[in-house]
Amino acid sequence: MSSSLIRVADSGRYFCFGDGRPYMPIGHNTYSEVFTVYGYENTLYPTELLEERFARLAAHGGNFLRLFISANLQAGYFTTGQMNPAEVERLDTVFALGEKYGISFYVELLMSQYYTAWYHADQWLRSPYNADNGGPVQFDGFSGELPEHEDPSYMEKYFQRQRMGYGLENEVFVEAQKAKIRWFVERYGGNPRVMCWGLSNDFPLHEELEDVLRPWLRCMSDYVREVDPHGHLVTLQMFSGSVWPDWVLDCVDFTSIRAYPWSAAGILDDALPDEVMGRNPNNIAIWLNKKAVEHLSYGKPNICGEYGSCTRRQDDARGYRYSLDNRDRLRARGTLYGLWSPLCSGSMPGHRWTGYDGFYPLTEEEYDWLAAVRAFCDRVNWTAFRPESAQDRVTVDRTDCSVAAIADQNLLLGWIWDRLWVGEPRRVEAALILKNPPAGPARIEWVDCRTGRIKHAQRVAEVPSRLEVPGGLEECVAVVIRRAG
Repeated sequence: MSSSLIRVADSGRYFCFGDGRPYMPIGHNTYSEVFTVYGYENTLYPTELLEERFARLAAHGGNFLRLFISANLQAGYFTTGQMNPAEVERLDTVFALGEKYGISFYVELLMSQYYTAWYHADQWLRSPYNADNGGPVQFDGFSGELPEHEDPSYMEKYFQRQRMGYGLENEVFVEAQKAKIRWFVERYGGNPRVMCWGLSNDFPLHEELEDVLRPWLRCMSDYVREVDPHGHLVTLQMFSGSVWPDWVLDCVDFTSIRAYPWSAAGILDDALPDEVMGRNPNNIAIWLNKKAVEHLSYGKPNICGEYGSCTRRQDDARGYRYSLDNRDRLRARGTLYGLWSPLCSGSMPGHRWTGYDGFYPLTEEEYDWLAAVRAFCDRVNWTAFRPESAQDRVTVDRTDCSVAAIADQNLLLGWIWDRLWVGEPRRVEAALILKNPPAGPARIEWVDCRTGRIKHAQRVAEVPSRLEVPGGLEECVAVVIRRAG
């Protein structure tokens, strides 16, 4: 095995390189920064600015980018035998920059729902895959623009659209998808910067579609493993609330979680003030904690693939208005909470704040928070850590704070956050209550999540059942309890 190939660590919970060095992915999603200038479709991001982003990410501890591959990138190949030279050149540049700055890529290969345009009909009507445009694929009975959610025919047309994208009966379309896999594996499979192949974004897991999705996923998962001699990891991403059935788990090497405000609607407290109901980062933190704990039962590594703050207008007019008025503040704080909540719940740091209306460049403050998480992660031996949820063993003594916690026999990680955050950071005045704390001597570290620095550390002969948060720590704080020896 290549020393640079990323694989699942022996603990089964995290990643490592082929030579055993831990790999903790820290970074973000990258579609707009690789192929487009934000807000302008089909405009290549200037190369010099692209390298500036790579350099900045690496300088702040980043080593991961989820690379969305345009559904139309290879479309011309099937009618002209040629790839789009400008986009191929850009991809080559991206992989060269990854090598230069030590950044690995989650390569999102197949986004079948975009082929059939279940978001917007005009995407398919303009697609070069479409036979009406000289492409190879003909979908009979295409229904045009989807109706509003409230329309009784919405789900029927939605399922029809998904069956077009994931059905195996259209052999020409299936071969088009396989050809795209082959092209990427042949061109980039030997590149040490490939972390994994992604087979689907927004995999539409519905009982009504299982008869289509199940054979499609098995077909594509088997195919990419067949043609990839390097043995890269294979995965996909689903909608926020999805439960991963065994037939999906059998096809992937690791799972992922997501958090968007409408995902968290069922766990919000209507008694909270308007600002908090404005979908503040607390809701993202709660949801990521909940889903990461669920995914521990799958026995595979888990990453936090996406999270976002803006609220859909039709779901929450009050929250939507507040989200727009405070978008920058909410997005920035969402990055902080989205990094730490999954990490201390059994997943890995959240990848890139995304809003309902697009992707945004990271601010300097957000880059600093990536560096803080990197500093923290570098002090933990993730390849040996096999945590389970410690939510039933660790609580906090204040109702305006929440806690996430994971532990194995040698290490406990906890994260306390201010769940009523509405603007300015407040001092965390709380105490952790530990049920059955780790026995024997231990080292207790309190970490400032905004810097990653240890602010207070002590060695104890026995871990007490109550731990007061030291003074001087604001907004959110991590605690590490390491058993001696």
